[in-house]
Amino acid sequence: MDAILHSLLDEMDSRGIVPTEDIIADGTVHRFHNKGDTANKRNGWVIVNTGSFPSAIFGSWKTGAKHRWHFKQPMTADEEKQARRELYQLQKKNALDMDRKHAQAVETAGQVIANAAPASQNHPYLVSKQIKPCGALQSDNVLIIPLYHEGKLVSLQAIYPEGGKRFLQGGRVTGCYFLIGEVTDRLLIAEGFATAATLHEKYNTPVAVAFNAGNLSAVAQTMHKQYPDADIKVAADNDQWTADNPGMRNARIAAALIKAPLIYPVFDDLDVSSKPTDFIDYFRLGGAL
Repeated sequence: MDAILHSLLDEMDSRGIVPTEDIIADGTVHRFHNKGDTANKRNGWVIVNTGSFPSAIFGSWKTGAKHRWHFKQPMTADEEKQARRELYQLQKKNALDMDRKHAQAVETAGQVIANAAPASQNHPYLVSKQIKPCGALQSDNVLIIPLYHEGKLVSLQAIYPEGGKRFLQGGRVTGCYFLIGEVTDRLLIAEGFATAATLHEKYNTPVAVAFNAGNLSAVAQTMHKQYPDADIKVAADNDQWTADNPGMRNARIAAALIKAPLIYPVFDDLDVSSKPTDFIDYFRLGGAL
């Protein structure tokens, strides 16, 4: 087993996905912190098959990356077929488990939101980002951002005073969104809540929060379907200091899928010593509308 896991970790490392904790090889989806991500984020994921032909699927929810790996190389056509069959069965089992977790998350999210209040303008996170609550809720000292899928509440994101973020355990994220403002003839799509709130205030336009770069494409398609007559633009984070610039890459894909314009912050004439990436940074540095 050690040889299998070492080989898998080498492959993950070559793909830029480096777990900072031990990989659990039990056939279920496991999340982990990926080296280089924010300390409290667990964007990496992996499913390890230890059957006849050890294999794995792994990726990052932050970037949308997804990769397949087989321990034995090369493989005959029959061996590869068997390995794929085993991985498919694991994915099918995990999907059933996830359906149950999603249902529980819907119930929990409803209970939390029913007992939450409108967010205070003085919440430390809002103050630090210089934004208004924009529909966010608050439970004790935690901001609550509802996640919707096809108009229905399915989960929530908690944002802590120091900026840490966490989704409801087992809750759905892919294809989910939060709308700031009422959609009429215009709509922007952005990654995070704070960036979306900033764009809403600066441009006086509704903004859909996708929550991460890897979710931009799914949300863009959902918004295009729900608001076919709206002028939709995808607003990217410019992750220029990160290899492959996942913010721009995923935003370009999302924009292309719905044939929408792409907008992003350009820092050419601004002080970049703080390594700015998003529209929050852009406007703080004096960027023009």
